Amino acid sequence: GEAPLRTRFLRLHTLHGNPGYFGVWWLWKWIVDLMGIAMILWGVTGVIMWWKVRATRVWGGAALALGISLFCILALSLWTFFGMI
Repeated sequence: GEAPLRTRFLRLHTLHGNPGYFGVWWLWKWIVDLMGIAMILWGVTGVIMWWKVRATRVWGGAALALGISLFCILALSLWTFFGMI
């Protein structure tokens, strides 16, 4: 029978390497790679633009520090919850 929807979605996040053919999996791999690169570039260019506007440096730095702190708290909480620490 066909795999449940949850299993199919989980497989989208566990594909490793090149599937060896041109098809849906190959296309998915490239879409995910391009989106990852786009998100990294979006973040880096946002930080560069923020740094160039002197008036926003203090508030932007505070927001950046708060965001990093909240991310660390969330990551540690999840790792603790799932027993990874």
